[in-house]
This record gives sequence, structure tokens and C-alpha cells, in this order.
Amino acid sequence: MASSFERLTAKYNGAPVLPAYDVDGSEAPNEKIPFLIPWDDIKVTPVKKDLPLHYTVTHADFANPQESLPTTIDVMVEIVDLPEPEFPAADFPRGLINCDSLRLKAVGSTEHGIFVHIPKSTYLTAGVDVELEWQTYLIDGTTPIAGTDHKETVTVSDDQEASGLNWFVPYEKCLKPTYNPPPE
Repeated sequence: MASSFERLTAKYNGAPVLPAYDVDGSEAPNEKIPFLIPWDDIKVTPVKKDLPLHYTVTHADFANPQESLPTTIDVMVEIVDLPEPEFPAADFPRGLINCDSLRLKAVGSTEHGIFVHIPKSTYLTAGVDVELEWQTYLIDGTTPIAGTDHKETVTVSDDQEASGLNWFVPYEKCLKPTYNPPPE
């Protein structure tokens, strides 16, 4: 079957980056076409000076691929190993989240939930935005419970840089959906 489009394929260190981009004719002249290099491709060569990057233009109806001139980039990946979040032992005496684990969000608040402690680290510095995410799962540990995802971006304060960050996870949205009372 004949096709009427050209296909652009980025090549990162000689390997094709998928998916390729199919030109549909709606592109503006000199439009930049973004390509996302998958982590699986980057982690193969996390540090390399002058890594080659180029693209090819192909057409299904013609066996004459065109290749751009290569450019090189310097790749320097820093793998960040963050400390695991902590659940204060006093709040979780049996290692489980239960009614005894619930705390008020703040003095004077009526909202209950739990606090997760993000330990201090060299990456938790004042002024940095930290994206936090909670997802509650069914007892199988792999099936998310719909509507229980909780996301928040927190700007780290000087106090949080020094001692870590305590993040509040609300009971009603994130924890209550796990409660399955026994049948009466």
C-alpha cells in the first residue's frame, strides 16, 4: 500500500528513537519536531562526550533514505538516589496504617490523615520544588484505587532542608477507600 508521508527518525548514538515522526504536511516551514529520548536508550551510555545525534528521512514508496549531518552532544547523567520516605514508628506501632495512625492536619483543623516524612538529603534544599505523589492500591498491591491519587508540589523551606519534610496525606480521599467493613 502506498503512503503519502515522509517519516523522520531520530538516531541517538546510532540507534533509532521510537516512535518516529510521520510528516503530515501541516507542519510550518522550519518547525522544530521534538523527539523524546527514552530513558532505556540514555542509560545504556549515561556518560559520553560527543555522542552522535542525527535523523533520517524516509518514505515508504522510495528506497532512498536521506540522512542529516550528525551533531554531537555531551551526555552526563547524574543518578539521584533519594532516601526512602519514612512513616514515624509512633504513628504506625504495628507497621500498619489504621485508626491509631490518623493525625489532625494542623492545630485547629478537622481534617485527619497521616504524615509521611521525607528525610533530609543533599537534594532537599530550600527553594527547591518537590513533587510528591501518593497512590492507594487494592490489597493485591498493584491495582490502584480510583480517585485516591494525591499530588502536591511543595517548595522546601529552610526548616525542611535542615530536618526533612513532613507531608500530609488526607484520610477521606486516600485512606478511607481502603476500609472494607465486615458484613453485618
